[in-house]
Amino acid sequence: IGPKKKQKSSINHRQALRYAIVMSSLVGESLACGNLGVVGSRKGDTKTAKACLERHLKLAAALKDPKAQLDASEILGVLANDSGQFAEATSYFEQSRILAIDTGNSKSAAMAKCKIGMARGNAQYEDYIANVVAEMEHDDHDDE
Repeated sequence: IGPKKKQKSSINHRQALRYAIVMSSLVGESLACGNLGVVGSRKGDTKTAKACLERHLKLAAALKDPKAQLDASEILGVLANDSGQFAEATSYFEQSRILAIDTGNSKSAAMAKCKIGMARGNAQYEDYIANVVAEMEHDDHDDE
């Protein structure tokens, strides 16, 4: 999707959100927030994406919509992981794994399990590299 279509999509979903709020429709608000979050993530607007998806997640929980909760938690996990918030990413991925298991979605549960491992690995990567460098420096000093 090109930038113009993303912008038009964003405008349409914001309008849908306004209508949903005016009509006091939690379902409409949840859908519009979820769609705005997805568009925001595709546009690289992490701040908007996260705010919209967190609202979508809360509304989906209130509406008892586990599929929407699963989708929102998966995307929030990716956003957190991509921005270096690995503990937050792990939490969202764990939440999505539980939701996937509860809804019988074994494929999503397996994917979430992998993403949990990736987020945990990312969290430990800098320490691992620092240890490798320290060992190499130590080995270099031993050779002298």
